[in-house]
Amino acid sequence: TLMMLGPTIDMVWLGRLGSAAIAGVGVSGMAVMLLNSMMMGLAQGMRAVIARFIGAGDNESANHSAQQAFAICAVFSVIMAAVGIFYAESILILLGLEPDVVAEGAAYMRVLFIGFASMSYRMLIESIMQASGDTVTPMIQTMIYRVIHVVLCPFLIFGWWIFPEMGVVGAAVTNIISQTIGTLLGIWYLFTGRTRVKMTLKNFSIDFSMIRRIIRIGFPALISGLQRNATQLILMSFVVPFGTIAVAAHTLNQRIEMILLMPCFALGMGAAV
Repeated sequence: TLMMLGPTIDMVWLGRLGSAAIAGVGVSGMAVMLLNSMMMGLAQGMRAVIARFIGAGDNESANHSAQQAFAICAVFSVIMAAVGIFYAESILILLGLEPDVVAEGAAYMRVLFIGFASMSYRMLIESIMQASGDTVTPMIQTMIYRVIHVVLCPFLIFGWWIFPEMGVVGAAVTNIISQTIGTLLGIWYLFTGRTRVKMTLKNFSIDFSMIRRIIRIGFPALISGLQRNATQLILMSFVVPFGTIAVAAHTLNQRIEMILLMPCFALGMGAAV
């Protein structure tokens, strides 16, 4: 629930910039989630592998599989940054959005994709801790960076105090800053042993057999996530002809819907571990 709280509160501030800002950020968020679901699927594969090793008392293999997941994440983040830099406008134009919505959404999307590494590694680190049976530490980590997100967001959107006025880009930059803080905090937890699994980079080397194992287990979850998020974009394409206000209203509805679905996802994650 905390995961969706920050982006939803963003909409409260972005609403003051008009319906085009809400629509652009909302649709861009869906596109980011579509591609992010691929990383989430791979994280589920890693979670299953690590949970099995932890259950067997094989902490060294758990650490090794986490190292390989870090390598996968690095490659994936570079690809996503390239997508954002070159195709942000094209993705939104493909949906038939109005030019002002495309302009707002593309600016927001490009920042998120360029900073995709912070989001991916934050999610990966949380998954490693959850796979070890520690769900409290990731919750504390999330609470800290989401509070920073909620507080900082209006300062960067409207240019309060010493901060520049950045509009929708400010919301995206806030997201990246807060998630980077969450990532650094998670790295500190993992590498100092303040959670149930202590991660090290000792004897690190690329292990393609482990990478294939993680991808093989996570690939079905990847496909499921893609179809779930692709359906939302397809539905959005039917809403677009009704105008920017309709698109904005639909994106707000989806943010609220995701908050309501989070408890179900959490129960499923707990059962899986």
